[in-house]
Amino acid sequence: MIIVNNIYVCNSNNMYDFFKNWHFLNSDYNIKFYDSEMCRDFILANCGSLYCEVYDFLQDQSFKDFFWYLCVLYKKGGICVSSNITPLMPLKILIEEKTELVLCMNNEDEKLMFNPEIIASKKNNIIVRSCIMWYVTRYQNDKIYSYENYDYCKC
Repeated sequence: MIIVNNIYVCNSNNMYDFFKNWHFLNSDYNIKFYDSEMCRDFILANCGSLYCEVYDFLQDQSFKDFFWYLCVLYKKGGICVSSNITPLMPLKILIEEKTELVLCMNNEDEKLMFNPEIIASKKNNIIVRSCIMWYVTRYQNDKIYSYENYDYCKC
């Protein structure tokens, strides 16, 4: 299975500019916008009430967005892009036909860290599933929320 040609964006303040920039370089992709309520509805309908509780528990919007990215990618496959990213090249340059997962990394303080600005995945990817379960397990075990003990994902 290949990564489908859907680009998912949530909570974009400037949808017109986002669409214009991304569509120009990626006209063969469908761009789908979700607001917070649509993200929550998707999680409830496609992942169940426990995952919806996790989504509701996350207080910071960037964490909520990332958790939704993981859920939509696991269930549907495609590409999730932060609304503040401007494309410089077509996605087909980065995503080959047999690609199963694309992640952005950055080197911060000499630590290689995952950056959730662009994530591409085929449907039912085991690594994406592991990241979802990291969130679920944290929620079930301690329910403590702060930037000190939460990262986007340490899976």
